[in-house]
Amino acid sequence: MNKQSESLRIGYKVMTRLTSAGFDTWIVGGAVRDKYLQRDVRDVDLLTAASREDIEQLFENVHAVGAKHGTLLVVIEKTAVEVTVMQTETVEEDLAARDFTVNAMAEKHDGSIVDPFNGLADLTLKTIRSCAADGSNFDRDPLRMLRAYRLAIELAFKIDDAALAQIQARKALISEPAAERLAAEFDKIALCRPGPSDWELFFSAPIFPHFPLIFREESLVQSLQKRSLPAEGDALLHWWTAASYTADAVSPAAALSYYRRSNQLKKDTAAIAAFLAAAPPTAVDLYHLGEKRLITASFLYECLYEDAAVGEEWRQMYERLPIKQRKEMQTDGKKILREHPFLTGQQVGVLLNEAEMKIVQGSVLNEETALADWIRSRIK
Repeated sequence: MNKQSESLRIGYKVMTRLTSAGFDTWIVGGAVRDKYLQRDVRDVDLLTAASREDIEQLFENVHAVGAKHGTLLVVIEKTAVEVTVMQTETVEEDLAARDFTVNAMAEKHDGSIVDPFNGLADLTLKTIRSCAADGSNFDRDPLRMLRAYRLAIELAFKIDDAALAQIQARKALISEPAAERLAAEFDKIALCRPGPSDWELFFSAPIFPHFPLIFREESLVQSLQKRSLPAEGDALLHWWTAASYTADAVSPAAALSYYRRSNQLKKDTAAIAAFLAAAPPTAVDLYHLGEKRLITASFLYECLYEDAAVGEEWRQMYERLPIKQRKEMQTDGKKILREHPFLTGQQVGVLLNEAEMKIVQGSVLNEETALADWIRSRIK
C-alpha cells in the first residue's frame, strides 16, 4: 500500500473510532486539499469534539505535541495522526481561523465536505485566496504571507488579487515570525525544485526584500529566474547555497546561523564557496568537495557565470578520479601495521593521508602491491 493510501487509511481509522464513540470528527486542512488534488497525503490532521481525556481513553499510543492548541499525536500501526481538540463551538468557526480557502475544508466520516469558503471551487480555479476578506488572517500569523507564495509554487496556483493586496499592505510584518519558521517554508519551496516562473514569483513578492541575509546577490537573483533548481542532488543544499552566497568575503554562515540551519549545511555551503573562490580546481579539490557538493557548486557556477560547460567539465574530472572516498583505498592501517609493526598510530595516519592524496593525484596506483611498495619507500 502506498504512503498516500496508508496515511488516509489510518486517518479514517482514527476518525471512525472517535465518531463511533459519539464525537464529531473531521479530517481537516491540507489532507482534504491534497486528496481532492490527487496528491500524496503524507500527513493527516483531525479535528474532534472529543476531549483530551476521551482521546487518551480510546487510543493506546497517544502523545501530547501541542498542548497550547490541544493537539495530540495518535499512533496506530507506526503511522501518526494529529488530532486537535476543538476550541470553537462549530467546525465552521475553526475553519474561519485558517489561512486560505483551499486549506479551510473538512471531511466527515461519511465523505461529506464542510466547505464554508468555497475551497473546492478555488481548487478548480487553482487559486490561493484568503479566508478573511479583511486580511486579518495575515495579522494573526504573518508567516501565512510566505505560505501563500510557497503554496502557489508547490501547487502551481495563482494568488488572487485581494490576497496580494492584503500582503502588500502588511509586507513588513513578515519580519515578525521566528527565523526557524521562515526557514521551514523556504525548505518546502526548495523541495519543489522551483523553475523560472517560480523564482520570478518569489523574487517579485512584496515580502521578499524583508527576508534578512538571503539572496543579496542581484546577478544571482536574475540568473535564477532563467533556471530550475537541479533535479539531481540535494535540493536544500542547492537552495541555501544560492540563498547565502555573496560575491564578497562574507561567509555564508551568517545567513545560515540566522535561519538556524544545521552545522552540516554550514560546512557544506562554506566548502562550496571556498571551492568556487579557488577555481579552477585540482583533482584534490574535487575529491575533498565530493559529488553532492559538486552538483551544487556546478549549478551555482552556471548561475553566476552563465556557463554550464565548466560545471560539466568538473563533473567529468570528478568521475575520472581513481577513488571517490578513503574506504576505496586498497590499503588500510591494519595492513600497514602487519608489515611495519613498529610504526605508531600517528605515523600510520600520516602515511594513509599521503597515500590517499597520491592516489587522487594519480601518482600512485590504487593497487595493494603498488601502495605497499610506496609505503616501504616512504619508511626507508
